[in-house]
Amino acid sequence: MRLYDRRHTAATLALSAGVSAKVASEQLGDATAAFTLDIYSHVLPHMQADAAKRVATLLRTSDFGENLAGLRKPPQSVHLTEHEWMSAEAG
Repeated sequence: MRLYDRRHTAATLALSAGVSAKVASEQLGDATAAFTLDIYSHVLPHMQADAAKRVATLLRTSDFGENLAGLRKPPQSVHLTEHEWMSAEAG
């Protein structure tokens, strides 16, 4: 196995295990985390789904979801008369 193959395996395993791109980048000696993500982005699709599941679980199992529900109010419809509409467009 070539050295590059070992490096690639180490990076893939680290990102798959949930190691942040910043930490993996530093361990690999890459210049930036963005570079690491560009090279190893194939590892991330399943991580996106996992992250979404974790956030959904958090919202279902804590009072955070209840607190958040009170912050967002449904939009209220606004009915303007023709005169109000024309004034708003002119203003």
